[in-house]
Amino acid sequence: MFQGSDPAPKILVMSTCCGASSGLGRAFSRSTNRPKLIIGSSDARYFDDYVAAWALLYRRLNCKDIDIEAMQQVLAKICAVVHKSFRYLGWDDERERYVRYPSKRTRFDVVERE
Repeated sequence: MFQGSDPAPKILVMSTCCGASSGLGRAFSRSTNRPKLIIGSSDARYFDDYVAAWALLYRRLNCKDIDIEAMQQVLAKICAVVHKSFRYLGWDDERERYVRYPSKRTRFDVVERE
């Protein structure tokens, strides 16, 4: 996938079950042409979960420039409000592999504002 003359997308949003599984990251890590970020869930989710998650994501997504801090903020909201299985796999040039955000130990709290 994405190995022809066309460049890979900067961000690959997977709206399928297990779209951000570590297996997908491993497959792309062996490729020379890979997305910088893979966003999705690590398990099977209901359609409603994807609708809510992607509504939050696309509200903040800037396709021209990847802002890692903004992506982490929106994923924190998705994990707090929708489900903790949503994450991104971000390519790390130094380690030459995808790294996961949020980590398995990360907790998110929901704070209501008036």
